[in-house]
Amino acid sequence: MMDLTLEDKEIVKRAKREQFRQLLTDYIEYKKEETKAGIVSWMNADMSKSKRTDRDLLLYKLEVLDEVMNFPDEIINLVDNLEYTDQ
Repeated sequence: MMDLTLEDKEIVKRAKREQFRQLLTDYIEYKKEETKAGIVSWMNADMSKSKRTDRDLLLYKLEVLDEVMNFPDEIINLVDNLEYTDQ
């Protein structure tokens, strides 16, 4: 388990509230839209097997980006749970 000081916990919570979180989510949304554009541009009947594989990788990338988008909230939940168990 992590041993976080009160200062560490406050830094994590502050990062979620401030501009860093918004910049991170804006960047992830940009990458998701860029990835979706790549997927849509390949949708045709005579797509080669390698193109289908690339499309599958892009779909997986979208899933990963969605997971990354949840990281800050998951970290906050962990910190909150640590605070609860510390009491």
